[in-house]
Amino acid sequence: MSAKIHAFPTRASDEHLLFEHPDGMGAIEYGGGILIVTNDLDATATRVLIGPAGLRDLAARLRVLADLIDGGAR
Repeated sequence: MSAKIHAFPTRASDEHLLFEHPDGMGAIEYGGGILIVTNDLDATATRVLIGPAGLRDLAARLRVLADLIDGGAR
């Protein structure tokens, strides 16, 4: 089972589905400077204001976390 990763955005103003759980249990979307994380299991959604620097920082932290989960840094 692998997650669905969607195409990269072409315009910052558009809404984009960035990640979707393969079983439909949640998603991460971006639109207009806001990350939207949904959890279909408990019917919640959270919005976080985030700019370009925050997106880059989050991406770097997620990469480090993925490497740790996957058995250590590469």
